[in-house]
Amino acid sequence: MPPRLTALLLLPLLAAGCAAEQRDPRGQQHRHILLQRLPTEVTGFTVQPDGIQALPAQAAPQGGVVLQYRFRQSGPDIRISLRGSLAAGAAEGPATPEIARWLQAQSMGFFLLAGAQPGMTVERGPDFSVNRRGSTVPLLHCIDVRARRQENVLRDLTCATTVEGQLLSVQMLTAHKAEHMENLARIMGEFSGTVVAHLRQETPAPDTTPGATPPAPPTEGLPPEMLRQLRRT
Repeated sequence: MPPRLTALLLLPLLAAGCAAEQRDPRGQQHRHILLQRLPTEVTGFTVQPDGIQALPAQAAPQGGVVLQYRFRQSGPDIRISLRGSLAAGAAEGPATPEIARWLQAQSMGFFLLAGAQPGMTVERGPDFSVNRRGSTVPLLHCIDVRARRQENVLRDLTCATTVEGQLLSVQMLTAHKAEHMENLARIMGEFSGTVVAHLRQETPAPDTTPGATPPAPPTEGLPPEMLRQLRRT
């Protein structure tokens, strides 16, 4: 049995979360309980001390919570979010119109922000799915959006699905050298697949440790304020 989240995650929601609970108290409590199923470490990423936080109303009008993991001390970070924005009776899994619309909106938001930066070119990489090993049924659908400046890449890898009537998104925003494209997609797939297995209280596959270490971010060539802006959206 993997270690459970520390008592820090059981602290009451902050003021922003209280507003969300007033909008949908049972849904917000359900989302909180779901995230408490996650262990303190997932494929080498460790949960951050802030614990479970409420998403602001503008990001999740029907309520939402977020939990952040980080690889070692310097990142990258992965944000796990649960939102109550699905239609009643939505099917379990990623093959829903709501998931497709949400991923498209996520992609467009990145394009708008990154495309406004001087010297940046933005492209949509190939979409991909995360499956259980040995299965062709997707657990999550994922987008890969890239902003380039010379040999450096600013990247949004976001995977989404539904879990117990909630919209689950797993997002990695990171900067790296162009040669690390494939490594990060594999790491993201293994992380997000393991997260879904824990949320659904299934036994994760035994070989979920990433086969590659996330690269350190480049020290120059990309505007650092841009990554901060993306993290706030």
